[in-house]
Amino acid sequence: MIPREGTKFEGTLPQPLVCLCNQGYIKFDKYKVAVCLGRHSVNLGDQLIGCGNEIVYRLRPKDELIQCENCGNEYKYNELSDIEKTILELCIINYEKLFKDTLDKITESGLEVQPFDRYGNYIIVFEDKRYLVVMDCFPSDTRAILSALESGEYILLIKFTDFYSIPLPENLITFSGLEILEKGFEDKKYVLRDIPGSGSVIERLEEVSRVEKEILSKSRTLTWQALENEVSSFFIEEIRKREVQRYQYKTLVNHFPIYSRISVNAAGAGNPDKFTIDMADYLAEFFEAPFTFDAKCYTTTAVNSETIEKVLHHLSKDGFDAKRVIIIATTNIVTCWQDVVSFKKATGQYRLLIFNARLLSEVLVQLGFSSEFLRILDDCINKNT
Repeated sequence: MIPREGTKFEGTLPQPLVCLCNQGYIKFDKYKVAVCLGRHSVNLGDQLIGCGNEIVYRLRPKDELIQCENCGNEYKYNELSDIEKTILELCIINYEKLFKDTLDKITESGLEVQPFDRYGNYIIVFEDKRYLVVMDCFPSDTRAILSALESGEYILLIKFTDFYSIPLPENLITFSGLEILEKGFEDKKYVLRDIPGSGSVIERLEEVSRVEKEILSKSRTLTWQALENEVSSFFIEEIRKREVQRYQYKTLVNHFPIYSRISVNAAGAGNPDKFTIDMADYLAEFFEAPFTFDAKCYTTTAVNSETIEKVLHHLSKDGFDAKRVIIIATTNIVTCWQDVVSFKKATGQYRLLIFNARLLSEVLVQLGFSSEFLRILDDCINKNT
């Protein structure tokens, strides 16, 4: 990311910023800083008492004295050379060049770029979809964004910075601007093709809520044996064989930030009220084998630390050298999300995965087999009535 104007670096710049500077996208002001420490000498006329103020100066003839603006002390270059620091301060971000070169990269990929309005906004057109281009470092306003929303356009946010100030809708598509400048837009245009429309995404969110309620309701008459056998096996196998749907879901969570993290209720005394789960990371761990699996058909009983201890005990006895634990539950009462987070922090990966009713529903809907899953639940319930 490009830092804010005024950001200072001491000594040298990180290599990515050097490249951006060489390409004319950003510019740095270079100067030196020393401290007014004074000078000691046996000759009373050569002694100076320092004031401790910073002295800022730029390159100049070496015979020219450098003066402290605070106390007026004057120094020669060699008197400050041992204590000076070289500072590079970001002074200019060339927004117009960033914008133009990014549009050029998009055009080079074969996409059509059209003016959107008379204020200098643009859209790109791909397979009958239109995307308003918003760059987080370019002076824009809300008129184009509101107009795009009203007309059903998609919004494509190209990020160069982390300090964009204009309010943006949550259901937008996000790409890295620096990555586009470096690698072009050829691969990314197919991401645009494969990302579902915002209307479809909203419908899915509504469907997730409906499926979650059905799971909670049906689990009241579902036996733990059925969940541990038919239901869990069906869930795992369906996920593993749906490669296309997994790719589409990964594309969705990676480029729609609002859909990449799922909120879960933590519960339990002393715990935060909610956690957010990064679904891209979470599901990636699901496909790593081997694992130890446990299924819990709980409706009112919590999945808690005791549950974790029991499954970890199974893990220690596992002859297949499993590295992760997967718990499937038909409840949302989970009081051990802190254990999930602790495992993640300790290992750098999700070694403990819990699929409660909320996360089950998310996966079922996004991968397109919620109806089949609910039908399996009904079949298991009917066998035991």
